[in-house]
Amino acid sequence: MKIEIKSDKKQTVVYRTLKFKVDDFIVNELYTNDVLTSQKWSVKGGFETKHPDAYEPKLMHFAYYENVDFLDSNQCCNYGNLFDNIIAKSTFILDWDKFNNLEKVLCNYLGMDGNIYRINDPNPIPLWRHKDYLGGFCNDKYDLQKLVKFFGNKTWMRNIEIVEIPYYNREKRRTHAVEFDYKLPSKKSLREKLVKNKLFENHYFEF
Repeated sequence: MKIEIKSDKKQTVVYRTLKFKVDDFIVNELYTNDVLTSQKWSVKGGFETKHPDAYEPKLMHFAYYENVDFLDSNQCCNYGNLFDNIIAKSTFILDWDKFNNLEKVLCNYLGMDGNIYRINDPNPIPLWRHKDYLGGFCNDKYDLQKLVKFFGNKTWMRNIEIVEIPYYNREKRRTHAVEFDYKLPSKKSLREKLVKNKLFENHYFEF
């Protein structure tokens, strides 16, 4: 059998990294064959002082978003693919001389506490979350009908409903629970609510 070689090309992929300072922030850029493919922000020395509430502060990655409308989403961030969409929407900054919008530089490493942060603000951005029956409000301790009525008066709660607990987590006196969505603006706000309404005191609410 005769084999004729029509083409034999050898291609070398060139990777280049560029690190520079923008105000108080450090930017690392990765280029592949002179094409910008990655852009990550950080703060010199870590985020211990900038973001004291982060579980893994040194692993926080930030990116720039031209459009931050998703921050007003009605979708629960722990119930769906909202975070996947957020990560996919990040863009690169190409004109640094004109860049002046740190409000749109957001944390897109969400494996720490599930929150979104601005790079210049230690407080998490409030998003809707879903509270299920796990560690929640169940009929072994609460009158669920009264709970639904009480929760219905809270502006920071919505989609309140009584659900049947799945058989694998059900107990003799624990068969139903109240589930709902909630949106808390700050830890200070949560503390105030816990003090005012002891009903919430022994329940975990995530930001």
